[in-house]
Amino acid sequence: EKGNRSNLCEAPSGPFRQIGPVPFLTPSLPQQRDVIAEHYRLCEELYGPSRCCRVMRKFGIKYARLHPNSREVRDAFVAVAAPSDWRAVLERWYAEDLPGVEPSPPTDDSYGA
Repeated sequence: EKGNRSNLCEAPSGPFRQIGPVPFLTPSLPQQRDVIAEHYRLCEELYGPSRCCRVMRKFGIKYARLHPNSREVRDAFVAVAAPSDWRAVLERWYAEDLPGVEPSPPTDDSYGA
């Protein structure tokens, strides 16, 4: 019957069946760096270099929660004022091939540190 979608998830197996909770796999620092760099590139394409730094600052603060040195990385993103600053943060803090950390819920005084 047209419009009846009640049977879409009834199959006992298939690509859309969730068997249990999906584990959160914390991305490594190189994986994080690549995602952050691509996010920045897209933002710069949309807003231009000057506005992009301001827009991306808030995302950098959130990305920092996945870094083992979250407080220092957060502070580095806060200090970004130019595209060269942004690249310097990625080069300094995301160069090592280290595992990321599972984020803690943010509080007023902690950003996953």
